[in-house]
Amino acid sequence: MDEADLEELKDKVDENPDRYEPIPKAESYEGYEDMVDFIATVENEHLVELLEVAMTVKVPSADLKMFWPLTPKKERDGIVSRMRE
Repeated sequence: MDEADLEELKDKVDENPDRYEPIPKAESYEGYEDMVDFIATVENEHLVELLEVAMTVKVPSADLKMFWPLTPKKERDGIVSRMRE
């Protein structure tokens, strides 16, 4: 989406404000708490250690993506399944 598309969307919202509902913005601590809760569900101890290290950096979600390819497929499938619940 480029700037022109964004401007077009803003214009549509301005023209019909009753048609659109704002999406509430989550606080950063809520995302952090979600990640902590998620890590508690992971059974692979090595992966838990990696995720806990990733949580100590400035932008944890970016580092969590880095560990995904290192996770065994069976574990990834279980994680995805739990996230969808």
